[in-house]
Amino acid sequence: MALTAACWVSPGELRRNGQAATLIDVRPAPLRRAAPVAQALQMDLADLAGKRFLQQQQLVLLGTGLDISALDLACRQLRAQGFDDVVALAGGAEATSRVQETAVGPPLLQDLSARDWIVGLGQGVEWSVLSSSRGFQAASTARRPVSDALWLQTEAGMLGRQLDALARRHAPGRYRKAVIVVVDASAEAAQRIALQSHLQATDHWPQDLPVYWLSGGWQAYEAQVGHMQAIEKTASHRLQAPCGRW
Repeated sequence: MALTAACWVSPGELRRNGQAATLIDVRPAPLRRAAPVAQALQMDLADLAGKRFLQQQQLVLLGTGLDISALDLACRQLRAQGFDDVVALAGGAEATSRVQETAVGPPLLQDLSARDWIVGLGQGVEWSVLSSSRGFQAASTARRPVSDALWLQTEAGMLGRQLDALARRHAPGRYRKAVIVVVDASAEAAQRIALQSHLQATDHWPQDLPVYWLSGGWQAYEAQVGHMQAIEKTASHRLQAPCGRW
């Protein structure tokens, strides 16, 4: 999905030009409560169109960082309804911490649940998968969440070096890009600590290339897929009446 360029602003652009902007946190309510963004108004995205008092202000929408398709569509709809100066922040609410920075620092290794990753697939992000998981390597192409061209299998001790190589090859494009690291659950704790230490020593990183860590590893992804398939299968059947009749 190609994004609407006029609807997006990077942390660096917001830092330089958005001093008077009004931040609107449109993440799901539980996320807003758990990690509020300082000086941001909190509201559901569906309610924003009715807030006519905000129509003449410069608005910056803060999402989860993965709800790209929804925010791109909302921006276009709001502009058509008279909100002439509305954009979304690339990277979502997590990126607001970089708005005050004066230099590009090391990337934050962000935890991402299997469920949230699955929801984020197809939302306008081009994912690169960096994996040391034997389970992921053995999985059939049909079971993998991205095409073979977008994943890289490596040894556990090479995760940091391969991540650096992805950053060097990164170039901005029409699509938002992100990296997710997938390991096996049995080795998750040690490998995450090692990779976070590696990233802390990084002195330059592309602002528009977030790095995620798949919580629970490849096994969590497979379990979530199985759970969703079971729900879908159950939803296609009528439930039996308490008396035994259908």
